[in-house]
Amino acid sequence: MSHSARRELTLEGEDRVAKIIEVARDAKAQGMVQFDVRGKSVLTDYVLICEGRSQAHCRGVCERVREGLKEFGIRPDGLEGEREGNWVLMDYGDVLLHIFHPEIRSYYQLEKLHESCPMTTWEDEE
Repeated sequence: MSHSARRELTLEGEDRVAKIIEVARDAKAQGMVQFDVRGKSVLTDYVLICEGRSQAHCRGVCERVREGLKEFGIRPDGLEGEREGNWVLMDYGDVLLHIFHPEIRSYYQLEKLHESCPMTTWEDEE
């Protein structure tokens, strides 16, 4: 791919959200929830929450998302918890992705923080 063609591949806003969701779901992330927090948060525009079946699966989802967005020249501004795999936070500026181990997700109930915001959910694939 030429340098100029690569520069044309950009993902912003809702396109970035859609790509993150697509890649995470392709990696078999479950319980995907999107909150539109535009105008309600100074930190980000969208919060995505999902879970993996195990710590290794959470780390795998993180790696797949990182590689999927890297194709577009997008790298996370911040990445926390990848080594442990209980709660991985990927900060893409306008999008925050939380990847939880199921027990940790249940304990923190992060969805309650955003329950007043518009929410979209996806059915898990078997």
